[in-house]
Amino acid sequence: MGMCAPHLFWSVRQMRGTAPAPIPGAKISVCHGVGGMFAASGTIIMSNEPPLSHAGGVRADLPR
Repeated sequence: MGMCAPHLFWSVRQMRGTAPAPIPGAKISVCHGVGGMFAASGTIIMSNEPPLSHAGGVRADLPR
């Protein structure tokens, strides 16, 4: 996991609402890490919101 691991854990805790210093109302978290002398990188976007449906990008819990 390298140096990205602490940032990834922090992002997950923010989305779960279990971080030591939570951000009120946080819905999206972006975690980016680099490694290998900046030769490799990775980005993950997380949310605690329900996913969009696959049909037309409409939230599954909203009326159509």
